[in-house]
Amino acid sequence: HEFWLQRCSIFMQFSRGPAPHVLMKRGLPVIWSCIALLQTQFLPAAGGLCFSDGIPESQRINLTNDDGESYPVGIWVPTWAAAVATSAVMEILVAEKLGFLTVTGGGSSSLDGFFAMAGCETPTEIADRKCGRKKTYYHLHLEGWTDGYRAQWSQLQEDYPDTAAEIVGSMGYQGLTGQYISREVIETAYAQEGLPLQFYRAHNVSWSNPAKYFDNISAFKATSLKRCNETRLMETKAMEDYLWVTGDWDGVDNTSGKLVGRCFSEHFWFAPSCRADPLACYPYINAGPGYEYEHWMQKSTMFNIPLVIVVAKLWSDFTTLPTQVKSSFYWWQPDPTFLSLDAVRTLFEPFDRAAQGRGILLTDFEAISVDKYASFDLKSLAPTVYELLSAFSLDLNLVNELMTDQMDSGDTPDVVACRWLKANKAIWEQWLPDPTECYPQFGLYNEKTKEFVEDREDPSRLTCRACKSGFYSSRLKESSGVTHVCKPCPPGTAQPSGASLDCQPCPKGEYQDLTASKSCKRCDQGTYQDTQGNSQCKECPADTTTLGLGSAALMECGCKAGRINIANESEAVVCTPCEEGLSCPFSSSVQSLKTGQAPLGPDYQPALHPGFYSTMNAPLVVFKCIEEGFCPGGTPEVCSGGRVGQNCAVCPPGETLYGNECATCNNSTIFFWWFVVIWALCGCTCAYYTTNPRVNAIASARQTGGISVGLAIKWLQTVAIIGMMTVTWPPSVAGHFTTLQVFLLDVDAFSFSCFVSEQASFRYIMKVSCFPLAILWMIGNFFFSRFLPQRLQWQWTKTTNTIGNLIQVGFAVMTTVALESMMCYVHPNESYSLVKYSSVTCGEGEQVTMMVAGVSLLVIFVIGFLAIVTYATFALPSWSSRMLRERVQSFNFLTYRFRLDKWWFGLPLLLRGPLMSLVVTCATDFVDVQVCLIVLVLTGYALIQATARPWKAPILNWMDLFVSILLIQIAALSGLKNLKVSSFSEFYSQSLLVLLVCTVCTMWFFLAIALVLELFYGLKAKDSAILRVFESRGQDLGEMLVAIARALQQEEVSQATLQRVFDRMNNHDLSRLETSLELLLTEFMDLNTGLQVPSMNSTRWRIQERAIRRASVLATDTVGAALPEDSESKIDTLDIMLELDPDLPVPDEYKPIQDAECLR
Repeated sequence: HEFWLQRCSIFMQFSRGPAPHVLMKRGLPVIWSCIALLQTQFLPAAGGLCFSDGIPESQRINLTNDDGESYPVGIWVPTWAAAVATSAVMEILVAEKLGFLTVTGGGSSSLDGFFAMAGCETPTEIADRKCGRKKTYYHLHLEGWTDGYRAQWSQLQEDYPDTAAEIVGSMGYQGLTGQYISREVIETAYAQEGLPLQFYRAHNVSWSNPAKYFDNISAFKATSLKRCNETRLMETKAMEDYLWVTGDWDGVDNTSGKLVGRCFSEHFWFAPSCRADPLACYPYINAGPGYEYEHWMQKSTMFNIPLVIVVAKLWSDFTTLPTQVKSSFYWWQPDPTFLSLDAVRTLFEPFDRAAQGRGILLTDFEAISVDKYASFDLKSLAPTVYELLSAFSLDLNLVNELMTDQMDSGDTPDVVACRWLKANKAIWEQWLPDPTECYPQFGLYNEKTKEFVEDREDPSRLTCRACKSGFYSSRLKESSGVTHVCKPCPPGTAQPSGASLDCQPCPKGEYQDLTASKSCKRCDQGTYQDTQGNSQCKECPADTTTLGLGSAALMECGCKAGRINIANESEAVVCTPCEEGLSCPFSSSVQSLKTGQAPLGPDYQPALHPGFYSTMNAPLVVFKCIEEGFCPGGTPEVCSGGRVGQNCAVCPPGETLYGNECATCNNSTIFFWWFVVIWALCGCTCAYYTTNPRVNAIASARQTGGISVGLAIKWLQTVAIIGMMTVTWPPSVAGHFTTLQVFLLDVDAFSFSCFVSEQASFRYIMKVSCFPLAILWMIGNFFFSRFLPQRLQWQWTKTTNTIGNLIQVGFAVMTTVALESMMCYVHPNESYSLVKYSSVTCGEGEQVTMMVAGVSLLVIFVIGFLAIVTYATFALPSWSSRMLRERVQSFNFLTYRFRLDKWWFGLPLLLRGPLMSLVVTCATDFVDVQVCLIVLVLTGYALIQATARPWKAPILNWMDLFVSILLIQIAALSGLKNLKVSSFSEFYSQSLLVLLVCTVCTMWFFLAIALVLELFYGLKAKDSAILRVFESRGQDLGEMLVAIARALQQEEVSQATLQRVFDRMNNHDLSRLETSLELLLTEFMDLNTGLQVPSMNSTRWRIQERAIRRASVLATDTVGAALPEDSESKIDTLDIMLELDPDLPVPDEYKPIQDAECLR
């Protein structure tokens, strides 16, 4: 027996630690062996039971959770005596009266039990209790001191609300702490002088001498006491409160700079009432660091109690000293430590929480509730156990009786509990529930079949269990009494939580078509249910749907995304498709579009996209703004920057656009435009003197600089036309294109409306009039010059050349302006507006007026000028050969920039801009077409330019070719679909524009250097490395030709030999050789020898014929005989001579007329 008792004792110690499921895995056989041994040895009832009619172990059952897992009822037993005694009583009742298998575990504090009940796997491991499990193996916990761990209890409820334990109620008594005095001392004092020492006032030395009934400090050995510096006398805050309440400076010590309690003889603190005579003090024995030390300091001082406070060194000293020395001592109940003394607690004034919160500790200690706890699932798993726990109640005397019996008998807690149960049947029988008397929320359950039943025909193995989800508890009245049974929920209802008295009808938006359901189903998308308790949902009207599942009203059926409700709020929903530019999320309506507020919130607010516009009167008629920044979108009739009107295209009357905001027109703007007009007129006049240069075969640095300015303007105009494409450029790039529009006479960004009119048509007509007015101005200047001295009079040929030059520079601008009146883009509502004047609707009166002006400009000045230029281009060789000087000079603007054999290049240069503008006009709404055709135009021009190399200055040929490549890149880049959002595209397009500007600046920089060298150092154009970059010098070619001629003469090469050589050359080389020989024949060879030139193509023959005729005139021995004698003819002849060879010596008879005026 000793062997098995030792093993069981060891194992029971072990069983306090692990969770029950670990226990069962590690030593289930040992558990049952120990239980059987203990029952055999210590439980006096038959069969190892406490009660003769107790349920034997073989018939006991486990708990079974919803997952089907079975385990015994777990009882958490704290290590102190009262908890062990009461838990033993509960365990016997659960096992033998209710028929459940049980298992126990325990810890040293109530807090461990809280965590164990919450399902933590290692509840006693403070570092990591491993909580979070959704089930628990401990279901009962008795004798818990909740108030001692109030903060931790609250935190546990917050952290684990689903599994935290619940307080079922009080144990029936309270936990008491305080000053205790043995019954012997109490009765002696009362017998001798009627002194009631159980009341604090009887300890006041002013009225009595209580110390005579106690031993004094001489009864203590120093070795059994703690020194003062090991106690709470060293706690500064406690001593500060003591000093503040009592004012007893002699009871504290501040010599070290830190306020502490004054220590007497290293171990004692004496109250003021006996400090002068320490032997007149009676002892108060404390434990630990001196529990509530400051309480007794304040009480003894303020109530004049002759107390000396000592603290036992060890726990063993604390438990023995009160039995050896007549003294008062610190103690709590229930606890068996000093039960043998039958001690009585000294009573003070009732507990004052507010005063003690301020540090005034003169009232009694608070009585602490001692509670019992149930796991979160006990009520549903074992309702009878839960009812037993709820009814379980003992008073403090009964608990003391249990602990005293155990101390006196030395029996185990189970034996003592069994003995108590047999002796107090009348008490505990009231705790036991009727197993078939089910309360509301529960129903009859057959433990054998594991099913709920609806009657008590076979009461054996019946118990009560909480109704599971999908069932409800229904009242059942039978002859044997009233109970409750669990019934399934009918269709249209559900019960999610279980343990319920009824089934919940499915709420609005849900349905259930099955019985015994735990939850209702949400209505599918496109359906709704506006009443409760239904088994089906209703369908939404046509073209409508619901936002998601579970719609609860017809109003939740809204138009599908991409459609909008055009009906009034009181009418049935009428959905219509949304146009481009309008965002229509689910349940959009015209009302919410107008108000900007949607019932479902901002995520379901219909709104115009940025860049689109509509009016309040017709919010679904959507217009597309020409620039996204004009129209922020959102609600109708909202514009940015103060703009107003259709498409947010104009500023209010009296205002103009400054940057992105409308602002009031001012006088400085009007003054600026008058300055521009005057400057432009003066510029036209000055053009007469700058656009009629002498024609040379080799352009000087000065001429090259002038040509480069016009060429740069052409480049920038081309970029501006690319910017007119209906492409959404990145904002950083779009700003540059907007600025360059000034080269296309797009002056609205410069407050032009303040100068002329706010009406779009009038502003357009003024722009159209600029070109005719400029021509009239030049003609007027010509006639005005007739009244000036002869040397200041203008020549008609030069005047017409100047007009042609001005029209040529502005030809792309003129074409673009003319086409602006016809450049319409389509709106989502299928109406059209002008691209440049988006406030003007195409097809209406204002646009018709503008188109009349534009067509007039197009027909008369654009097409007319183009027709004249085209005719002149083809006629120039003939005019030149026929010596029609006036005609040639009138069209000098077409040829003076180009090599004489490429005089026709002015025509493709002229056509590039208009063709691009025409593409944008004809394909305004087709970006892909615009991109393809504009790239085609630019590529064609680049090919012609690269092939012809027309510019007189080679540097201009290279620059023009390079810029043409850049322009093709910019145009092609506009075709990217993600141009606006692509960071690379934005960076690349910016880089191209910057590179273009750098190219222009670089060109002008080198031309400036060439001009300086020409003016100040006399460097001729033919010798300038800058102007003739990558080109051969004439001297080098001359040496090469002479060497070739000598070699051919010495070798006497035949034509057949040369033909064989030419047959081996490729076509490109032959073409270049042919061109070189033609130049030699026309420019350098003496053509008077009757040399017969082989037949060539007509264009080249005209060039050669012109050069031959001019050369023939100059080769005549007597120049004067071939020339008219009048001075005008001599000037003409001199012009021809200098054009062919600027270095030709002038005959003597021409020198008198060789002055600066004639040459100019």
